[in-house]
Amino acid sequence: MENGNTANEPASFWTQANALLRKNLTFQKRNVKTNVGLILSPFILCLLLVLLQRLLEYQLDKAENKCGCVCVRRQGDTCLEEECGIEHSDLDQFATCPIPSPPEWPPLLQVPAPQYRAVRTDYFPFSDFPNTSCRKNGSCPVTMLFTGTNQSFGEIISRNMIPSTLSTIYSSDIMASLASNVVGSESEPGNTNFLEPAFFSDLPIYYLQNQCTQNSTFSVSVQMSGISKQQEVICAQGLRLWRNSSSEVNNELYKGYWRSNIERQINEIAAGYDFLNSNGSIFNVSIWYNSTYKKDTGFNPIALARIPRSVNLVSNAYLQFLLGPGTKMFFEFVKEMPKPETPIKLDLASLLGGVFFTWVILQLFPIPLTSLVYEKQQKLRIMMKMHGLDDGPYWMISYGYFLAISIVYMLCFVIFGSVIGLNFFTMNDYSIQSVFYFIYINLQISLAFLLASLFSNVKTATVLAYIGMFGTGLLADFPFHFFVQDTLYVFFILLWESLTGREHLLFYGRLKNLKGSALTQAVEESLKSVNLFHGGVADKQAGKYSGGMKRRLSVAISLIGDPKVVYMDEPSTGLDPASRKNLWNVVKRAKQDRAIILTTHSMEEAEVLCDRLGIFVDGGLQCIGNPKELKARYGGTYVFTMTTSIDHENDVENLVRQLFPNANKIYHISGTQKFELPKDEVKIANVFQAVETAKRSFTVSAWGLADTTLEDVFIKVARGAQAFNTLS
Repeated sequence: MENGNTANEPASFWTQANALLRKNLTFQKRNVKTNVGLILSPFILCLLLVLLQRLLEYQLDKAENKCGCVCVRRQGDTCLEEECGIEHSDLDQFATCPIPSPPEWPPLLQVPAPQYRAVRTDYFPFSDFPNTSCRKNGSCPVTMLFTGTNQSFGEIISRNMIPSTLSTIYSSDIMASLASNVVGSESEPGNTNFLEPAFFSDLPIYYLQNQCTQNSTFSVSVQMSGISKQQEVICAQGLRLWRNSSSEVNNELYKGYWRSNIERQINEIAAGYDFLNSNGSIFNVSIWYNSTYKKDTGFNPIALARIPRSVNLVSNAYLQFLLGPGTKMFFEFVKEMPKPETPIKLDLASLLGGVFFTWVILQLFPIPLTSLVYEKQQKLRIMMKMHGLDDGPYWMISYGYFLAISIVYMLCFVIFGSVIGLNFFTMNDYSIQSVFYFIYINLQISLAFLLASLFSNVKTATVLAYIGMFGTGLLADFPFHFFVQDTLYVFFILLWESLTGREHLLFYGRLKNLKGSALTQAVEESLKSVNLFHGGVADKQAGKYSGGMKRRLSVAISLIGDPKVVYMDEPSTGLDPASRKNLWNVVKRAKQDRAIILTTHSMEEAEVLCDRLGIFVDGGLQCIGNPKELKARYGGTYVFTMTTSIDHENDVENLVRQLFPNANKIYHISGTQKFELPKDEVKIANVFQAVETAKRSFTVSAWGLADTTLEDVFIKVARGAQAFNTLS
């Protein structure tokens, strides 16, 4: 199979790259269904997201999720006019209603619940706090800590902050009356001031006094948008404690936090005030507050903090210090800005945002990783390298191939998402998206190349790749994995099942620097030499070949380009007798123009194909020569075999000893015995005559006289080597 002089020259970088690229393109052409599935997968994901969005919108459009309405004019069963508003809505519907005139709420302090107010305990050993008995009847005071450089000034200001009497509560204007007092709530604040949870939580409103009197609890009727509600108002004693420094305040605030003690108990202090260098001409104050109520977890909207009343309270106390007890800045109410009707909307694409779409890109990560590891595990990269494929062209084309798949996938994803109308795509600049996706997929492919060097098992690599995808917080997309699994595994097997025999030889021929007519001629001669040319077999996909045909194609691949030395490792293993014979004929024709080094466990194969053979035992070469030489050297005997009944075994052995005194019995089981007979003592005519004589004395079931086989030689050499190793 002479393939032209160019085959003796190594292929250039671009020739190898061209060969690999052509093979990749041919493979892609053969796998149209897989490619269509790969392209459609982002479309399916986008479509699924849109369907979920439509289902969600349908649920949100129901009456229970919209502003409450009542029919104010009806004709028969038909409603002619509806009136909608917060007065017809429950708490779940309230947020969707238009609020042209938001309600006014009295400014509140954040007051600890009675069971959590600071008391003296073993882990909170401050002597000026009340003991724990006050928690039994809910009479624990609301504690505030104060510090500053001027204690006398600070104590005057702190006394002005908490009143001694309750201002008059006017039933005609309950909210303003409450605002004129120092009131607070233990309820958790909301995200807006359209509704004040203190008035909708069934919890009491607390008003702070220096000292609470008996019968200091009462209720008021609160009117809100036509809704009347009885609100309980309870007195809470305000406890003012002075500390010498801000570090002491910090220490006590922290010890009251439940994570600061092993008992996980709460000792909550309402607030802390540091007057710093304040005096009659300077007002400078820092305020501590409990930020836990803001619920700033990073995932949910931050709740409002009830700090304005704390600022107003200390400011009024300072004004009273300067201008007298009748001076104050009246903090009338807290109020939201007006708002139109706001239907509940939930955009899944925006809600999932970068997490979902980054996860979608991660679906591509297992493709390069498992492909590279699979090739490493099966030593397929080494095989292509033996055929002349250098590292440079291979890595360039492999990287480019994975990058092309990723780019096509992402283009389809962005286009489909934009056509369907996902806000994530339509409301973000496409140039920014392009840069982000391009950088991301390049980093992803680079990471796959890096991690591939750490794994040697494709199953381990696959599992870890999908664990990484699970780490995004979403379920892995198994249907997508099914779409691309052919690309993962079929692409890198030695015989690509989607490529034909001719296309395999064209690929490897190009790697051997064959071009043009020389390449075409070499491919045809190779196909003819292995009997794959006629009947259209050459143009069938390799996946449809029988085992023998695949072996013959593999031999043709190893021989194309006229290599001078070819290595074959057990080429006929697993073949039926007919296929094995055909393969042997191919090898016998091929060995006429080159050296073939063949390893095999079949002595028959070695004797048929090898002109010169060596026997290895325990990794060491024991002998070398042609088959006749080895038989003569390690054989020199005939093997005489006779089978009789067990009763006549001794008769057979006596017969052999009489004829051949130097015979050596090498096998004996159930009436069958084998003897090695020195060739210089054997006359074949005498053997036949002795057997015929023996048949008259006892029954002979079978007998034979055979020359030494290569298998006998191998056994003798192996035994000799093992005996030598044992002695040494």
